[in-house]
Amino acid sequence: MVHAAMGFAAEREVEGPWTVRAIDADGPAAKSGLLVGDEIARWNNGEPPRRPERWLSQQKPGDILHLRVRRDEKEQTIEIRLGEQRETYYQVAESANAGERARRVREGMLRGSTDAVTAGKR
Repeated sequence: MVHAAMGFAAEREVEGPWTVRAIDADGPAAKSGLLVGDEIARWNNGEPPRRPERWLSQQKPGDILHLRVRRDEKEQTIEIRLGEQRETYYQVAESANAGERARRVREGMLRGSTDAVTAGKR
């Protein structure tokens, strides 16, 4: 599954501005010039969303995010072309035809212990 990625994380104090707290070194925000400590004043010409991760879930890779940020008492506009983040999901399912070893492996995965002893014969 592919999701849009901003390449930065922001936090906000109660009723305070959103502040950039982390930037992915090779992500789209770093390439655009965003810096840790920047205060986000405008987000796509409006107020920053209350839940940026929710906003991001409605975007796609390649979309543009326009930020107006304050840095060193000055404001500047930064344009970020959203990158992509790939996620792979795995599912553990029970099979009626599974052998004893497969059942032990499955139980080990569910319990967090998948070493050779778990999968081996008892």
